[in-house]
Amino acid sequence: MDHSCSQIEVKRSDFPKDFIFGAGTSAYQVEGAWNADGKGRSNWDHFTLHTPGGTADGSNGCVALDQYNMFKDDVDLMKKLGLDSYRFSIAWSRILPGGKLCGGVSKEGIKYYNDLIDVLLAQGDSGIEPYIVAHHLILAHAHAVNIYRKKYQEHQGGKIGMSNVSVWFYPFDPKTPEDVEAASRAVDFMLGWFVAPVIKGDYPPSMRKNVGVRLPKFKQNEVTLVKDSCDFLGINYYTTYYAKNQPKKTGVLPNYDNDLQVEYLFDRGGVPIGPQPGSAWLYVVPDGIYHVTRYIKETYNNPEIYITENGVNEINDKTVTISKARIDETRIKYHRDHLAKLRDARNIGVRVKGYFIWSLLDNFEWAEGYTIRFGIFYADYVNGRLTRFPKDSAVWWMNFLNKTKSPWNKLPWKPIFSGKLQDEKTEQEEEQHGSVKRPRCKDA
Repeated sequence: MDHSCSQIEVKRSDFPKDFIFGAGTSAYQVEGAWNADGKGRSNWDHFTLHTPGGTADGSNGCVALDQYNMFKDDVDLMKKLGLDSYRFSIAWSRILPGGKLCGGVSKEGIKYYNDLIDVLLAQGDSGIEPYIVAHHLILAHAHAVNIYRKKYQEHQGGKIGMSNVSVWFYPFDPKTPEDVEAASRAVDFMLGWFVAPVIKGDYPPSMRKNVGVRLPKFKQNEVTLVKDSCDFLGINYYTTYYAKNQPKKTGVLPNYDNDLQVEYLFDRGGVPIGPQPGSAWLYVVPDGIYHVTRYIKETYNNPEIYITENGVNEINDKTVTISKARIDETRIKYHRDHLAKLRDARNIGVRVKGYFIWSLLDNFEWAEGYTIRFGIFYADYVNGRLTRFPKDSAVWWMNFLNKTKSPWNKLPWKPIFSGKLQDEKTEQEEEQHGSVKRPRCKDA
């Protein structure tokens, strides 16, 4: 039988999609840096350095391929090659220089492997990984719901659901079918991605069409598990955007944005979609909360809905006094207008059962840090005391909720600290802001 290369053809497509192709290395063979950053000696360090003629050419792995310093270049090579995976080993003499745990753990050694793993993850397949992660989150949710319903729900009487971030989308040009479809697709890729499976048992058709084989499929037993695995839906609604159709880009690696094929826009003809209070992403569009809840009613069998987050922010202006910072008419209007739209939604049969303000307190806002404030209570970051002051919006909410005996209905308000009303600050104390000083995390 002729097994010459000219007679054999083999293609990637001969193997299933989930077949993994990777490459491997061994720490001693490639890392080098044999004594860098406190690394201990391995048996191969000792052997090659102290055994003349121990290797065929008398060489050793003290430098090897210097991957310790060049690992980013090597990961880039893997990416260009198109590998699915990388198998590497750990030099335990780099982690435990003394050979045992009692001999100490090298922070530098751990950092090297953490950095290597981080770079590998960063170069991962953005065209499939988000979908795989979401898929397993949905399955994990469904398994948890199944256990709760079988073991606890009957005697506890509780409900279990899922909170979802949802922006509403208007077509950038309502007269253009492509933009109308883009707006629908944008809702599918944001809200439907998670809601459709837990209500209907599968992802939206638009995702199946655009993502193709990279979107995981639910097995039949998983469809049964996932479908109707929510007693209610939580919706975090803040804003609305325009959606404009964006043709699929060629010559780029598959990714979520290219699957979506939608450009988010915030103005039309130079006119913003709504007022912009404190963050670049947040535009005030109360109609959106009506549309998104109505859409859920009409598309997903009218489940119970809780608005698990809704709120507006302002920039944390350090030059503004506390007295002025507590005047937040914009926030009052925001909540009032959104509640009015929720009332309209309920009037057409949307099963909205609750509304949660974001947020009770000014707080650390993720990537925006302390530069913005969402709370209905002002947090005084000066000197680390974190005293709470009710804003006008807190008083509005108290009146709305019929809590007429409010300690805050009369001016001047008293600050709240550690849950108790404290003596009023003097005007001088209140107006002196200075630099913001926040509590620092202590080392463990």
